Amino acid sequence: MDSNDALRAIKYIEKLRGLKVFGEVTTPIESLLKPQHISVMDLSGLSDHVADYIAYKILSEVYSQREQGKYKYPVFILIEEAHRFIPKKENTLSKRIVKRIAAEGRKFGVFLILVTQRPQKIDQDVLSQCNSQIIMRMTNPEDQKAVRNSAEQVSEELLKDLPGLNVGEAVIVGEMTKMPVMVKIRERKTKEGGADIDVVALLTAAREDASKEDPAKRAEQVRSEINDLIDLGGEGG
Repeated sequence: MDSNDALRAIKYIEKLRGLKVFGEVTTPIESLLKPQHISVMDLSGLSDHVADYIAYKILSEVYSQREQGKYKYPVFILIEEAHRFIPKKENTLSKRIVKRIAAEGRKFGVFLILVTQRPQKIDQDVLSQCNSQIIMRMTNPEDQKAVRNSAEQVSEELLKDLPGLNVGEAVIVGEMTKMPVMVKIRERKTKEGGADIDVVALLTAAREDASKEDPAKRAEQVRSEINDLIDLGGEGG
């Protein structure tokens, strides 16, 4: 190893330390791969480059387990916010392994499910490898175009209907069905963890809290503010 190799190794180690995701205890990939078992990796709140590295390591090890026959059961990988990990214009670590899984994963029993609200931002090569698509309400023309380019069964007439879909309605196309089918997805039975905050309810609560404020304390605060204004006026004169 020459000095250049040593320098690159040092820089790589420093980069890994900068991610601040390593500790004294690790989770072996075998603990994530169990029959009839779902492993959820919550990467919310992490910066993009940290989440990217973690996704890359997990997906690479899972794929390696199946490719080498170390794990005998099929594995289904679901990637939420997929446009963060396989963007169209940027090169990420996880993008490499996801593209490999999308192209070759089926023959090794590794199947890919992508979830996104912005299909236009996903690498087109990966999007075109999706054999089936479940399409919900979509109004952005660029997102519609990306879906149209990735699925032969998506016609122009179908695209025109997407903005009119109601909450919970979806169109299924691809190998999952012989022809495009519209479905109504049932309401979830588990607690929603990633929904938007209820702004109206919070503002109502804030108004109620404000109305409960001690009148005497508020009056004293107003008098203090008035006195401050008087003092400032006197100084100006």
